[in-house]
Amino acid sequence: MSGEYFLGKLNFENQVVTYVPRDGGFVNFKENLEGLMNILKREALYPIDISVWKKKIGEFIKKEKEDELESRTVHLLKIEKILDVKYIKAEK
Repeated sequence: MSGEYFLGKLNFENQVVTYVPRDGGFVNFKENLEGLMNILKREALYPIDISVWKKKIGEFIKKEKEDELESRTVHLLKIEKILDVKYIKAEK
């Protein structure tokens, strides 16, 4: 499905459509958006619900961020739930 269309180049990948307009400087956004919606309807592709996105992608992103933060965290002192002294390294 990815390729050149009348309004520009469309790339379909991982539940995302990337759109590169054909006429670089003078883009008629309303006309191009309507054309993009017509292509998506013709191919029977519809936007996913926000709750579905949160389950599929959002939870994965949140878990990845938590894992990355945990990998940068050094616990200096931890006494049950009373005291937790930790050092978090800066992001690269």
